[in-house]
Amino acid sequence: MRKWLIVLLILLVFFNVSVFLFIPATLNISKIVYINCSKNSAGRYLLDQSKWQNWWPGNKPALRSFNGALTSTFSFREYSHQATAFFTDKIEVLTRNGHDSLNTILNILPADKNLIVIQWRCSMRTSLHPITRILEYRRATRLRNNMSSILTNLQTFLEKTSNVYGFHIEEIISKDSTLVATRYITAKYPGTVEVYGLIDTLRDYISRQGATETNHPMLRISKINENEFQTMVAIATNKKLPGNGPVFFQHFVPWKTLTGTVNGGTYTIEQAFRQLEVYVSDNQRTSMAVPFQLLVTDRTFVKDSSKWVTVICQPVS
Repeated sequence: MRKWLIVLLILLVFFNVSVFLFIPATLNISKIVYINCSKNSAGRYLLDQSKWQNWWPGNKPALRSFNGALTSTFSFREYSHQATAFFTDKIEVLTRNGHDSLNTILNILPADKNLIVIQWRCSMRTSLHPITRILEYRRATRLRNNMSSILTNLQTFLEKTSNVYGFHIEEIISKDSTLVATRYITAKYPGTVEVYGLIDTLRDYISRQGATETNHPMLRISKINENEFQTMVAIATNKKLPGNGPVFFQHFVPWKTLTGTVNGGTYTIEQAFRQLEVYVSDNQRTSMAVPFQLLVTDRTFVKDSSKWVTVICQPVS
């Protein structure tokens, strides 16, 4: 009997030593994800809590009091997370569940030009009681898994330009190097009739020259002043044409171009151009020429502008 008591005592000592050896007095809980996006675009969806519901994997936010004010609380599985303070590169988050209430930190760190690091971290003091210490370690593991799932959802969201800017943006090398173009000035914003009048002029000229179109018509409308708009259209051709009267030749070497396809009328297209400007700024690109539209849909036949398909383009370096 005494022998068994000695063995039991040795096992208890070994158990306690193991617990204190492998589970430290302070558990540092941390999860890091690398996200292919700019720091500015990430900041817009992290530093503005009203946009958290766009990427949060759990339920819609609930209001909870903090320091006398109502703030949004976001729940996921058994944890709730409540942002308590926002800074330029970090967010303080109060994390709760049935056992713990922890102050956690979300850091937004630049890693490269188009790569950021999001780190979510906190610390938890552990008990001197070995059983309690083990239970706390298990809770810390569940919390880290919770953080991991949330950050993975954020990563998936931010890496899709359609989520951040409203439509998918990609970079291509433009192959339209030989163009014919014409321009026209009006006292008001041009309508479909005026635009396609210019396009018909170009198409008639291309046909008479024995050439063919190689892409959709290009359109650029710019405001000169309060009373004038300049409309310029161009069409890529399979060979160089000399131009004639209002029709002139344009030549471009292949260039990098940001493009995206949008569905809708003038307002939708203008909003897309604004978002493309934001993308250029976010990603520290340089515009090399004026942006323009590729008219995929023939708007003279499709009267419903919500069905127009347009590719917007921005040459960049």
